[in-house]
Amino acid sequence: MLESITFRCQPGAQFHFGKIALDENASLDDTSSLMHSDSLASAFVDTAFKVLDERVALQVLSDFETGTVRVSSLLWRLNLPSGKSVYFLPKPVSLVAIG
Repeated sequence: MLESITFRCQPGAQFHFGKIALDENASLDDTSSLMHSDSLASAFVDTAFKVLDERVALQVLSDFETGTVRVSSLLWRLNLPSGKSVYFLPKPVSLVAIG
């Protein structure tokens, strides 16, 4: 089953996953315009171990390891005044020119 979750963010909102470092040379001084799936999964698991009971956090980790839970990259969506949305999704691999 595929499911989508929408995070409603204020224009210009910024997010940082991970510990804040002492200076820009030791932290994420520059980030991508989208959240990649491996970083997103890592953030979920790391947060689970910080805020949940260890037994539950281990189950979250196990769900990712076994493929019970899978996430794709966090991508942009534009809400139009008409109430419709435009999703900026990556091009499917089947449409990427190879060679």
